[in-house]
Amino acid sequence: MDESLLSPRSTISQMSSVTTPRNTPYWTPVPTPLMRRHAQQQQLTQFDIKLIELDQVKKDALAHLKKYNALRTQFIEWFSANNKAFCVALQTVQLAVPDLVPRDIYTMNDFIKVLEMCRLLLSKKRWRLTSHEKLEEFYEFWTRLSELKAMGDKNVYERTCEFCESITRLREPQIKDKIDRLYAKLNKEYSNDFIFKEIHNERDNLFTYRMMQPAFLGLISYIPYLLKNATKVCYLVTKLHIEKE
Repeated sequence: MDESLLSPRSTISQMSSVTTPRNTPYWTPVPTPLMRRHAQQQQLTQFDIKLIELDQVKKDALAHLKKYNALRTQFIEWFSANNKAFCVALQTVQLAVPDLVPRDIYTMNDFIKVLEMCRLLLSKKRWRLTSHEKLEEFYEFWTRLSELKAMGDKNVYERTCEFCESITRLREPQIKDKIDRLYAKLNKEYSNDFIFKEIHNERDNLFTYRMMQPAFLGLISYIPYLLKNATKVCYLVTKLHIEKE
């Protein structure tokens, strides 16, 4: 046997004789998600970018629409379970201090005056009111609606307007016009001073006819009425499309 084959020096010499071709990388780079995204963005046209932006606006509008629907469902369930107790609580306060609270409740401010008087009487511990917590629960729905509307103003309507101002053509511009009109109507009717005594005639609020006291129909219909119109704004945003010039 050739002893050179067993010699470590011979083996090292043979290994060192193997050379790496010039300009040949020692490893092949694996594209990362960031690299792929960057490469993709380099290929996108301005129209493609606007399509992506609109898709995100529509997704956010749909997500907010679901929040409105969830609140409306919760309100209807609450009403079905607490209709009688709510009416009793309202009437009790009105009968206890008739000169200090509104006799007719036509606005949210009227209701708030009754609620504040209820809190005042309870704080003095000289008066007991059955089901007074139902007044607080109703006001909590109003608070949650107010929070959702503020979010919708910023995250849905304002973003939609900013997007529409950044493009040149909508496929159906009348949809945006309808959004603007409906949003203006919603803003006008969403107010502590809005007189809501007639809105119980709305077809979508027929559940309110189970109300124990017809005098409170407008009050109990007001929150679902606003939720319905706010939902329409979100729905119309999801129907927007753009076209190339």
